[in-house]
Amino acid sequence: MELILKRATCEDAELIWKMQIEAFSDLYEKYQDTDTSPATEPLEKILSRLRQCFTYYYIIEVDKNIVGALRVVDKKEKGNCYLYEKMGFKSTGKTEKVNDKMTLVFYQK
Repeated sequence: MELILKRATCEDAELIWKMQIEAFSDLYEKYQDTDTSPATEPLEKILSRLRQCFTYYYIIEVDKNIVGALRVVDKKEKGNCYLYEKMGFKSTGKTEKVNDKMTLVFYQK
């Protein structure tokens, strides 16, 4: 068995979104939690997360078959990034490592 984790990009958003809907649709049918269910999230929500500087999605492949995805949220520097994003700034995707303790994240509004 060959297991591969491939870092996802914005081009993978629709694939992740469809897998999410499929994975949570049974629970949604049971609980009808429209406001909180991942099965009802719009595609734009996945794209928004993919653009966050502290979020990473990975596509999971087993024997060359896509079997899932996972999201990793890097909590370091979260306060600063969260503040800018809450104020409407969007990450450009560009970062610059200053040293082992500091990375600059570029935003635009």
